[in-house]
Amino acid sequence: MRIHYFMLPSLLLLGTVAARAQAALAKLGSVTMPSYGTELVVDGTTAYVLTASAGQQGLRIYDMSTPAAPRLLSAIALPNAGNLSALPPRHAVVSNGLLCVTSYHSNLTTPHFGALWTVDVRNPASPAVRTADIVVGEEDFIAATGDYIYVVPDDRNQAYVYNRTPMVASSGYTYLAQERTIDLPYSLSGIIGLNLTGTTAYVQYANAVFATLDVRNPAQPISSPGTMPGTIRAASGTLAAGLAQSVYAGSIPSNTLRFYSLSNPLQPTLVQSRAGNYGTRLAAGTQTVFTCGETSPFISAAPSSAEPLRGYFMASSASTPLEAVAMGTQGANALVAANNMAYVLTDNELSIYAFPTIVTATRGVATLAPLTLYPNPASRTVQLSQVTSSSSVTVYDLTGRICLQAKLPASGTLDISGLPAGLYQVHTGTAIGKLTIQ
Repeated sequence: MRIHYFMLPSLLLLGTVAARAQAALAKLGSVTMPSYGTELVVDGTTAYVLTASAGQQGLRIYDMSTPAAPRLLSAIALPNAGNLSALPPRHAVVSNGLLCVTSYHSNLTTPHFGALWTVDVRNPASPAVRTADIVVGEEDFIAATGDYIYVVPDDRNQAYVYNRTPMVASSGYTYLAQERTIDLPYSLSGIIGLNLTGTTAYVQYANAVFATLDVRNPAQPISSPGTMPGTIRAASGTLAAGLAQSVYAGSIPSNTLRFYSLSNPLQPTLVQSRAGNYGTRLAAGTQTVFTCGETSPFISAAPSSAEPLRGYFMASSASTPLEAVAMGTQGANALVAANNMAYVLTDNELSIYAFPTIVTATRGVATLAPLTLYPNPASRTVQLSQVTSSSSVTVYDLTGRICLQAKLPASGTLDISGLPAGLYQVHTGTAIGKLTIQ
């Protein structure tokens, strides 16, 4: 039986990018959740899955270094915060070995309060809860850098700055010290997102404007004096993305996907837009953007929930996105982009998807001639007899990462001795072939 806590809100246009044929995102692996998955963080090859069931909230940590076979490292329960009852985790971030989590709010208090947990995850196999605090807000977004944690409630134009070092009260209760409050620019609408990359955080408002927080001095963030037009819902490195829609509601799919350049982090530049139908979940990696429908274990499904997982690979923020889709998917409770892959959390499963190498290799999905490789499987060298000498040869792994680039010598033999055993694709610009290295 699903527990209904409250309805979730969620998430406008310029020239569009011409439509291209779609490739299929490849599902690399998955793992089943024993209770509802509510939030997800991926740091390197470690996935932190927040879960909830009747009367309890928890954390499960997985080693994802082999996507086809995720390995459980640890699982712990998260304690109730103060006098609050059990609350499902909602937003989370990892910074310097500290997992910071905020919860759904409690309807039993006025004003509404939620939980703020911190967990020491420096050893993912042995996580330890450090604090379980109470924070005010309908929905509390969270970001962190260095020794500082930033919490932005959706219903007030303020950012709360906490020091990650726990304080101990005379009663023995541990808590986070709130060091200061930063006033954010006023807007008529509520706040619907907070994302931090590098030394800049982006505070997204529901009326398609955003503010920035300069955190070059993490202890004393500086807010932009006003808001700027735009929809930045996900950011990583120099790439950011946002969704636009005519009505602010999580049940209405977006009709435009926007890509931003963060070459000047405090003044993001809209570089292109892409018309279409998108769900309201959004995640960005350094070269990838993923969207899908938004679901939750605690609300009824909305029309936008059925939007499948779509991925866009970009060599740079200004390049034409390369699209791939996983048509069998039906939205997610949480969506993360990391390592050029999408991590999709549903009620009972964490799945990993990657771009097919043909997409990242060819900047599209045009038909290429088959490439003959001999021997195949190979170990130290492989012969490309149909390729002319001095042609550029690129070898990709299954996640689309470039593993080898070389000019083919006159002998037609490519040295692959530096590549580990595995499955690869070899691309020459006009032909492509699969290669197994033993």
